[in-house]
This record gives sequence, C-alpha cells and structure tokens, in this order.
Amino acid sequence: MELGKGPVEVVAGSFLVPFPAQPLAVELAAVATVLGLLGPYAALAQLSGAVAVDIPWQPVTWVIGLCCVLAVLAVVLPAARIKAVAMPRA
Repeated sequence: MELGKGPVEVVAGSFLVPFPAQPLAVELAAVATVLGLLGPYAALAQLSGAVAVDIPWQPVTWVIGLCCVLAVLAVVLPAARIKAVAMPRA
C-alpha cells in the first residue's frame, strides 16, 4: 500500500482550500476600498460641498470575480504540477 496523495487529490485539495478565505478577503478589500475613498471624498466635500458619488457596480463585480478566479488559479496551477506528495511514516 502506497502512502501519500496522488496528483488528482493534491489538485482537488488545493482547489478547495482557497474558497473559505475568499469571502473574507473580498470583505476586507471592500472595507479597505471604502476607507481609502473616504479621504478624497471628505476633501472634495470641503472644497465643493456635497458631491454625489456614482459607483459603477458592474465593473466592480467583474473585477472581484476576476480576482477570485485568479486566486484559485494561483493555487491550482502550481499544485497540478506536483506528481505525488509522500506522507511521512509515523
């Protein structure tokens, strides 16, 4: 009996690992974006009064989706090149 994981198991495991972290990363990125935009918005409000901000939600959604796909590919592609992972014997 051979100990360890084969290439399919390594790729499957690597593919499933990033999914729990992605929602948290998206939320943290949204908070960082909002905090980053508050400064310029406050400065513009002082210079010109109330300013209406129109957020293009469709491109924002596409960028978030693309970042999620790239995050998964960044994990899966290197893991796909692994031939096998040997488990240490106890």
